[in-house]
Amino acid sequence: LKAISTRGESLNNRKFFQQRFRESDADKNKYLNEQEFSGLMRNFADAGMQQTTFDIVDRDADKMVTLDELLAFIDQDSAAQQSRVDLVLSHDGKSVFQVLDAAPDRRLTRRELLHAAERMRSMDLDRDGTVTSVEMVGRYKMQAELGRPALFRTPAGGGRGSDLSPVVTAAGEGPKWFQKMDRNRDGDVSRREFLGSRSLFEKLDADGDGLISASEAEAVPGNPAATETASPQTPVPAPETTRGKSAPR
Repeated sequence: LKAISTRGESLNNRKFFQQRFRESDADKNKYLNEQEFSGLMRNFADAGMQQTTFDIVDRDADKMVTLDELLAFIDQDSAAQQSRVDLVLSHDGKSVFQVLDAAPDRRLTRRELLHAAERMRSMDLDRDGTVTSVEMVGRYKMQAELGRPALFRTPAGGGRGSDLSPVVTAAGEGPKWFQKMDRNRDGDVSRREFLGSRSLFEKLDADGDGLISASEAEAVPGNPAATETASPQTPVPAPETTRGKSAPR
């Protein structure tokens, strides 16, 4: 169990909205009208305070929001949030998918599947040749913290779960032709991605695992697929024709 204090964030929260007030005060008359106040709505929404309106912050209902009124509203919200305690439960164990995903980019490539047995062997703690559910269990951690002020709060409905979308990495190692053929950005070129012939693919695939790695591609100068396509072919002779002679009848 770990306890975290967030009280120091209140000061930063005030400074942020104080700066945003000055930026939104277009005519520099030290108050915000409804049009100028609309510039703060994005900040309230990002902080999970979508219900905030001009009339709520304008406490004296004079159609002017002063800096004191804005900061009073922010302080009230921060005090309300910090009067509660958030408990966050996390687990550091890995699923089978996470063990196999060596990248980790939240997707399994063909090379990662080829090395699945090797990756799973690291989870075999008692070295008996099998992986049980007990060996896959990790540790649970509970973290207690005071509620966060608006600026540091997770947007409403956002939750604390991590994004599960696959991560497509940028072009990595290997020559240019290799990176262009690697359409799914998994660091290898499969037979389906390779633009040359099967015989050329098998020649480049030095270890015969069905994939051309960056190191295998770098061992070949130039673009072998382009060289193969551009190589001259033996011309096919045209059929002979007889001029000036009529065809036999």
